[in-house]
Parts: sequence; C-alpha cells; structure tokens
Amino acid sequence: MQAPLVADAGDVDVLLELASRARAEAVAAGHAVGDVDLGVMLEIPSAVLTADAYAERIAFASLGTNDLLQYAVAADRGNPGVERYQDPLHPALLALIRAAVVAATRAKIDLSVCGEMAGDPVAALVLVGLGIRSLSMGASRLPAVRRAIQTATLSDLEGRALASLRAGTAAEVRAAFT
Repeated sequence: MQAPLVADAGDVDVLLELASRARAEAVAAGHAVGDVDLGVMLEIPSAVLTADAYAERIAFASLGTNDLLQYAVAADRGNPGVERYQDPLHPALLALIRAAVVAATRAKIDLSVCGEMAGDPVAALVLVGLGIRSLSMGASRLPAVRRAIQTATLSDLEGRALASLRAGTAAEVRAAFT
C-alpha cells in the first residue's frame, strides 16, 4: 500500500497507526492477515526534504514527478503562461530527486519514479544517472527508453546527471543529454 501526498514524518506516523489499527481489527474479526508493505508517494518537496526522519519506517517510496515538479516550481501544469517551468529536467526537480535517492539509499528502501518523466528517454537517462533504478511508464514508451539506456554507460550518465544539478535551466540539462 502506498500513501499519497505525504508531507512529513507526522503523515507517516498516521499511515502506520491506521495500518496497525486496521490490521488489529481484521485479526479481531477473525480474518487471515498477511504482511503488507507500506510506502509513500513523494509528491511534495517537504516529503523529500524530511525523508530521513521517516524513511527507515517504510518499505518503499515512489517519486510522483509530475506533482513534485509542480510544487517545486510553483507552476500550475494547466497554465500555458508558465510552460517553461514544466520541463521535468528542471534543476530544482533534479535536486529533489537526488535528495530522495540519497535518503532512500541511507534507509535501504526501494525508490521508483512514476509519471511522465520516466517515459521520456532523455529524462530516463538523467534519472538513471541520479541513481534511480526503477522506472514506471506506459508500455508504448518502453522501447524508446530501453534503447536510450542501452546506448549509454552508467558512469557517463552519473557524471552528466550530477553535473546537471548545477545547471541553471531545464534546457541546459536537456542539451547535456541529447
């Protein structure tokens, strides 16, 4: 089970308490209860920035890059007037993704990326370079992403991705990977 829109450790406390209560009620009612992995969606910058406070208590996390980008740059996805901020290679989003990778690695939990970003071959290269190893995308996007990843070396992607954290714009990042 995965909880959406988690903001901080307090939300994880609520998730764990509700899951514990539901489990106890099911057991009390005589139902067979198996193990359930609990995880969170990282869709709000505060969830990423506070991940060290709770990541060891969950089994996995998934980056919701569409919402995370929108909240990171305070730009509504439906507003064409701020379209330049909607490129998922924006350096602010990449910094949050890298912070999430570091926190997940420290906590020894799985971290994946879902959303349109994972299905963009150029963005997938950046994600792999930043340390993401699980990408979720529509099936039609898989062949192009697979081709892009197979033609690159991990060390090259890591070097370019880490350098992209110092970029000023998404266009600079995209240019470094095309």
